[in-house]
Amino acid sequence: MNAKKIMGAVLVAFLAAALFIGAGAAAPAASLDGKTVFVNQNVSGLEGTWTSGSNIITAVESAPNYGYFTGENIVEGVYVNGTGDNAISITVKYPTAVVSAIAGTSAADAYQIIGNTYYKGNDIQSYTVDSAAEDVDIKSVFLTYPSGKSLNITDFSATYLKGNLTATGDYTISVVFNISKFVTGTLTSEVEAKPVTFKVVEADAITVSASVDQMLIGENFKLTITGQPGTQYVVEYEKGHFDFDVGQKGLIYANVTKFTTQDGFNFTMPNAGKIDVVIYSTSSADETEKVTVKQETKPSNKASVTVKLSTGSISDVKTDAASYFVGDVVKISGTTTAGDINKTLLKITGTNFISNDLVAAFDEYENIDNEFSFELDTKEILNEKTGSQGKLIDVGSYTLTLDTGSAKATVVIVLKQPFVSIIEAPEVVAQGDKAEFIINAEATEAIQWYLFGTNFFNASVEPVKTTVDDTTNQFKFTLDDKFTDNMSAGQYF
Repeated sequence: MNAKKIMGAVLVAFLAAALFIGAGAAAPAASLDGKTVFVNQNVSGLEGTWTSGSNIITAVESAPNYGYFTGENIVEGVYVNGTGDNAISITVKYPTAVVSAIAGTSAADAYQIIGNTYYKGNDIQSYTVDSAAEDVDIKSVFLTYPSGKSLNITDFSATYLKGNLTATGDYTISVVFNISKFVTGTLTSEVEAKPVTFKVVEADAITVSASVDQMLIGENFKLTITGQPGTQYVVEYEKGHFDFDVGQKGLIYANVTKFTTQDGFNFTMPNAGKIDVVIYSTSSADETEKVTVKQETKPSNKASVTVKLSTGSISDVKTDAASYFVGDVVKISGTTTAGDINKTLLKITGTNFISNDLVAAFDEYENIDNEFSFELDTKEILNEKTGSQGKLIDVGSYTLTLDTGSAKATVVIVLKQPFVSIIEAPEVVAQGDKAEFIINAEATEAIQWYLFGTNFFNASVEPVKTTVDDTTNQFKFTLDDKFTDNMSAGQYF
């Protein structure tokens, strides 16, 4: 009897333990899947640990609150609890409002005002303010004017918003959420969304700016133009010394037409209210050049930007050796402030010689020090002079000219033929004795020897590669005693 009571007590203990374990392993409510949850929002069924990559957050539970996330360092993103078919995902954010205001007269020229620019008088097609979390409602919305005055908005019609955007300048829309949707103790400052801003300008406002105010002739720079979406504009180069490529990313929706006179282009402002176009100056550019943007139907409405240009220079151009053998690779280095070195034209001239335009593979260009270097293979340099076309460059002194279009520099290249000379040899060799020779030979890794005499000829069977003291241009070979023993008395060369 006592044994049964003991067994019953043990069974009850195991059941209690099982119930305790089950309660601790409760999963988040499946109804949360796909929802957005704000930091400090009081959410029923949020229990558990949630992960987003390496970021881990745990829902806090403390009566009378349900589960909630709290902290200043929570990383916003999509978080997951569970795995496989049981996984639940939520988007975690700090209190966030979704504000949208679309202006324009048609779908083609419609543009977003929020975070952008509103052109006075444009119709506002739609205006909405929503909470990013569907379970958290908005308590108040405030519009702050350029003067600093704030208005509590209760009318969310597009007409009402347009009627309040009469002054030019910067505006702010602030959203405050219902604090009752957050856990007890949440500060009022913690239920306010990050404000959104936009600018109001006059209907015919145009701006144009350049990414630089001074540059080298031939260099590129970015021109940024802002204006009312859907409006036709004309861009004019005052002196016609700029050009650009039509197929740029920043011009995709601008319907650009390039003038055949090469002095500008016209375009339709896309709904972003801004275009970026990369243009470059031609070699004939002056020291000061101006670009003007005009409204096509109202030319008096315009804006301009002026850019100063300089030619720059190429200096300290030198070769890495005083002279080279024909067929060698010549390395040239120098410094430049004359624009893109990769666009430099190279040409070699000399007596009865003029090369084609050479293409050099420039080493990595160091913008900090303006240094450059490149190599020319003399085996590939051909004469283009009439009567000698196609012939390889030969022995002589030549001038290499580097031309960037705005600056030039020259450097002398001296080419010579390698020579062979006997620097040590016995004057008389007794028949049957050894004879050693030392030869100086430039620009080679091996030599062949030839021996001539009266009714006599002989030569090395294989190239001689034996060098003297590991030097690069001295070689030695020996005629052994058996060789000279078979030679008759006489003079040999």
